[in-house]
Amino acid sequence: MKHKEPKHVAEFRWRHLRPDETIELFLENSQRNGMLILTSERACLYRKGLWGEALEAVPVNRITAVEARSILGHHVIRLLGPPEPLVFKTFDRRDLVDALCARLDELRRADPAPAPADGPMEHLKRLGALRDAGILTEGEFDAKKAEILSKF
Repeated sequence: MKHKEPKHVAEFRWRHLRPDETIELFLENSQRNGMLILTSERACLYRKGLWGEALEAVPVNRITAVEARSILGHHVIRLLGPPEPLVFKTFDRRDLVDALCARLDELRRADPAPAPADGPMEHLKRLGALRDAGILTEGEFDAKKAEILSKF
């Protein structure tokens, strides 16, 4: 007999799961009104109720650390990363919490955070160095400078 998927996971799968994602693990909220759903790409706090739904998601490669505390069967999981930590509380079994933390670490190691994109100042500094070296003319430098500044 196949185990029935919780309603929040089924709803998340239908509404928010991307075609290239898979659901890895999930934990139920201690108030039984939401789920922490770990996909192959994101950690999501998902709640759906009478007045709508709430979804907070962070890509796994943006999570900098995972903290898990347990007191008398009550587990608090904090996923640290920008812009703010995601905090989740559950009464699910400790082995599920440990499995979620381990799987999240595996996903983070497999997909490291992307390098930050260069801002306009870095582009302009490189262009200035090319101009100073005689590779770009003053006119070419001014044209590229205008193009870069128009994008930001």
